[in-house]
Amino acid sequence: MALFVIGDLHLPFGIPSKTMEEFGGRWIGYTEKLKNNWLSDITDDDTVLIAGDTSWGMSLQEALPDLQFLNSLPGKKLILEGNHDFWWNTAKKMEAFFEENSLDFSILRNNAYDVGDLIVCGARGWYTDEKNISESNADSAKIVNRENMRLQMSLKEGDVLREQSGKPIIAVLHFPPIYGNYICKPLVQTLEDFNVKLCLFGHIHGIHRDSPEIKYGNVRYKMISADHLNFKPYKIIY
Repeated sequence: MALFVIGDLHLPFGIPSKTMEEFGGRWIGYTEKLKNNWLSDITDDDTVLIAGDTSWGMSLQEALPDLQFLNSLPGKKLILEGNHDFWWNTAKKMEAFFEENSLDFSILRNNAYDVGDLIVCGARGWYTDEKNISESNADSAKIVNRENMRLQMSLKEGDVLREQSGKPIIAVLHFPPIYGNYICKPLVQTLEDFNVKLCLFGHIHGIHRDSPEIKYGNVRYKMISADHLNFKPYKIIY
């Protein structure tokens, strides 16, 4: 059983006017590319972690066509919140909605999953274009603290699963904890404290050169935004 990850699908089936095709380039025909790549590589025995910004829907009902599209594809789906997932709700409401609509999704939030040879943890995280103000800006600092607590909750549960299974932990966030000159120090420190060696992140678009993967401290960071991957879910090889 393989584990794949991809972020930032920005599916437009619920709101066709929000298609990303207006940006041209790799976004032209992106939903068909995603479907073809998914069907080519992924089986029902595999798991795909969708790392945020899944649907343009503003409510669960508006997101339903996008979720149904993903549900029709092979594999188990884990889903993480992104900054554009305005349809996102409490876990209780989403789980009830998934059940009512025969959608087979699991939510990655304040928890962890034992998947194949890995323990999967994650959180939305935080990233600000004002690269160097996160510690001094009150709103940013508050959000960082909240997301860091959520990441810690996930990793604490992951630690229990790691002790039981002996499997390594990976972390998946929507926002990059580190990118260019930006370092979200609390999130980076948490990853170090929990001995995480691999962290995957999305959110960043338009970077299509060779793999933007870096090593910082003891952690390897890798971008898995959909357009960077050319809409081909990334198979995680630890």
